[in-house]
Amino acid sequence: MTPAPLHPIMIAALLATFGFLPVEPVFAESFGIQFDMPPLAVAVPHPSTDEIQRSADLLPGETLVACELVLSSMIAEPLTLPAQQWLVRCQPRDGSVMIADYGPRTELASGVDGSIQVKKLDDHTESFGMSVDGSHGNWVRGSFGSDHGQKQSNTYQFNKVAPLQTVIASGTIHRGRGVYFKLRSAATQVLEGEKTFLLTFRVPANWRSGLVDVSVSAQAQQRSFVVWDDRVKTVGAANFVVAAYRQGDREAAEAAQALAEAEQDLRRDAEHTLHRSPDLVSSMFRRVVMKLDVTKLDRQSDPGASLWVDRLITGKADPHFDQQIRRLPVDVRVAALDYCDARDTFASLQ
Repeated sequence: MTPAPLHPIMIAALLATFGFLPVEPVFAESFGIQFDMPPLAVAVPHPSTDEIQRSADLLPGETLVACELVLSSMIAEPLTLPAQQWLVRCQPRDGSVMIADYGPRTELASGVDGSIQVKKLDDHTESFGMSVDGSHGNWVRGSFGSDHGQKQSNTYQFNKVAPLQTVIASGTIHRGRGVYFKLRSAATQVLEGEKTFLLTFRVPANWRSGLVDVSVSAQAQQRSFVVWDDRVKTVGAANFVVAAYRQGDREAAEAAQALAEAEQDLRRDAEHTLHRSPDLVSSMFRRVVMKLDVTKLDRQSDPGASLWVDRLITGKADPHFDQQIRRLPVDVRVAALDYCDARDTFASLQ
């Protein structure tokens, strides 16, 4: 009698039992660059000038609010490819919010301090010479010589503008509903430490709160032996959701704080699940299934999307239907549901 073929999950479980297959779930790879951003931002009424007022083209019942987003970076370990630029995208989640202004704007800089001084020397030399020497008989000898020279020297001096390169490039995306910032490494700018971005939103007059999705990726140029095969590689990435609320609105501030605490609890519980000892066979099978079902996504196309925490916080996963979240321990699923409740409460303040 021919034995029945083993199910793929059973094969994976046997391989994991004997150490041929890792039982940890797939998570996005870690990078040597770490990013951080505060979860809250206060939106203050913008002292709109006539120029911004005209450019924003405010409609009746609209107003301007401005908030600052502070992004910090730290190089935690040496990188094979040092980061050459950051790409930061900011996108309000509410479709009624538009970008009216942003900063920093596109900025050019040079590695040379001041202008380049150029000197040009033009020399012109002219010379003429003649010499005659002769004798007549034994008694008469004579010599005649003539020389004529002329030299003209002209010096030209002028200043040349030093070549410029783009240090910061910024602009709107998604038809004016988002903004991007591209920061390049240069002699006048270091891609480590703290950077501040100013966003001015055009919002309804009764606007109280809103979520802003922020994604940042550090990129480096990877050169191969073939010159035309240069590629850009992501060497660091992170996703953040910032709760922006109107200045002076106490209820919105409390809801934003509750959302930040719910996110902190969620991340802490998710981190604890990685260090729990698999003391049950069911836990081993659960991890094997996660290993088989979860598809590792490309970090360059969607940084951090393979982490279920990032997918949940960025609104790309529903805790009621997401298969990876439904396999988590009960306490972690409760934390995910609590976060979603706090997020919905904050977003519904209108």
